[in-house]
Amino acid sequence: MRVMIVNHYAIPPVEAGGTRHYSLAKELIARGHDVQIVAANFSHQTKTPIVDNVREVIFKRVYDGVPFIFVNVPAYQGNTLARFKNMLSFAVRILYDRYFKRIEPPDIVIGSSPHPFAAWAAQKMAARWRVPFVFEVRDLWPQSLIELGRISPQHPAVLLLARLERYLYNRAAKIVVLLPGAHQYIKSVGIDANKVVWIPNGVDFSLYDHVLQSADNNKFTVMYAGAHGLANGLESVIKCAEILDADYRDKIVFRLVGDGPDKDILRKSALEKHLINVQFDEPIPKREIPRILMQADAFVVIVKDLPLYKYGISLNKIYDYLASARPVVIGANAFNNPVEEAGAGFTAPPGDPEKLAMAVLRLYHMTNIEREQMGRNGRKYVQENHDLRSLALKLEAVLLETTLNDGSLRKKNSIYPFIKRCFDIMGSGLGLLLMAPVLVILAVLIRTQMGRPVFFKQVRPGLEGQPFTMYKFRTMTEQRDDEGALLADDLRLTRLGKLLRSASLDEFPELFNVLKGEMSLVGPRPLLMQYLDRYTPEQARRHHVKPGITGWAQVHGRNALKWEEKFMLDIWYVEHCSLWLDAKILVMTLLKVFKREGINAEGRATMPEFIGSDKKSL
Repeated sequence: MRVMIVNHYAIPPVEAGGTRHYSLAKELIARGHDVQIVAANFSHQTKTPIVDNVREVIFKRVYDGVPFIFVNVPAYQGNTLARFKNMLSFAVRILYDRYFKRIEPPDIVIGSSPHPFAAWAAQKMAARWRVPFVFEVRDLWPQSLIELGRISPQHPAVLLLARLERYLYNRAAKIVVLLPGAHQYIKSVGIDANKVVWIPNGVDFSLYDHVLQSADNNKFTVMYAGAHGLANGLESVIKCAEILDADYRDKIVFRLVGDGPDKDILRKSALEKHLINVQFDEPIPKREIPRILMQADAFVVIVKDLPLYKYGISLNKIYDYLASARPVVIGANAFNNPVEEAGAGFTAPPGDPEKLAMAVLRLYHMTNIEREQMGRNGRKYVQENHDLRSLALKLEAVLLETTLNDGSLRKKNSIYPFIKRCFDIMGSGLGLLLMAPVLVILAVLIRTQMGRPVFFKQVRPGLEGQPFTMYKFRTMTEQRDDEGALLADDLRLTRLGKLLRSASLDEFPELFNVLKGEMSLVGPRPLLMQYLDRYTPEQARRHHVKPGITGWAQVHGRNALKWEEKFMLDIWYVEHCSLWLDAKILVMTLLKVFKREGINAEGRATMPEFIGSDKKSL
């Protein structure tokens, strides 16, 4: 499956900030999918280019196997018209630049909404390519802007954004939300809640596996690592530090790591109050975050007390804190509270620095054993609920379901299935009529040399895995050992059987299955019923078309291929099947049979049993 993720603010792990899409893409690629991320070549956090000195408007870079397609956009500082120009420039360039007209179209497009113009452009691209569009809702625009006090509810821009929001909801095949209660908001604007899937933020535990350690600080260090913006409520942390400054300035220190529009304001406030228990650090790349977090004894995170949070919170920083096995003080009044759910710290009312200070002191006066237990609780919680590997599997299932449903709809509206069935009936009927003398001769030879039965009959999975009885000419004896067990396939395969297989004559009775509508002349080969629960979700897609006598895998190596290679070819056929391709496969099959290529796996008379795939290798 080819996936394109469009997120204006997506960044690679060499940058500071959240890397949700990089981590999800990395897992999907490990599972055999082709994923590309389209992002701006301008960091929203640092306000600098991600890749310097590149003249191309659109160019590609790869980070740890994850391709990024970067779009050069105008720089900006603050929430000015320059930022609006930056947003529109990104959307317009990915819509109209020749780069995207030349690349191979994806099977599905995800548009993420740090702002809705990028998602709108993603939806237009999906429509142009005639593939499904998945809308990822990170922030509830324009509601977030209204409740943060940045814009009036009656402002013309709000009305425009609200219309754009509903447009995207309606056009999306699926809506992926990060907030656990976002479906309630989406339902309130008239959208079917069944389209909504919750996939929260999470943690890439591979970054933490080798860095877990105890902090070794002279002072009890309470850390905040993340954006310094209006929604982050960090003024409460400064006031909390002021409250504790008189009695605990030599015992407790607050360390703020990151950047944002409010950082200078916060630093100025700390200087004016002469606070020596507040330290400001520069932002660091995502891949270095675990190392910095290990230097903390505890963490603090605040969100504004806004009605918006009745739909929940899903902050990257919270899950990183919990993964670090440290206790957390959270100031929030929201639909959900990961810290409380995990039993990993304390909650203070947002905007109440006195209560925040009391919570910090409670942690400070606890024993190391008590704090370590809270840390273990938090790490266990995110491992069970927010491991990005598990979240990637959930996203994969959503994308596969969406592409399959969309593909089924296209085929339903197409004349291809009808013509294919007519061709199957004519081809199998004519084949049985013309080959009748040969079939009779082969039946007599098999009956004479191997006895009864002449036909090999076995239940196999057909369309959507439904069982049917498949017919073939028998090629092996029923010879058994002294204990009554069947001998190995290569010992039971007769000389006549080898001849039948090498010339594919044993497949002729399957024409009866084609005539009955259980099989097609062309399609993935029907395997064994016990394999059904061994497939990955991607491999299981081979059953979304009828099985065939021959197929794309058969003309590219047949039994000489490894299982995973065969399945990849089968899935390619499912995605690209057409009358022209079917005709091409039939011609190639005749050539392969004539040359007798790819009959068996190396050193075996038949394919080895499929016992399941290592999902990391697909």
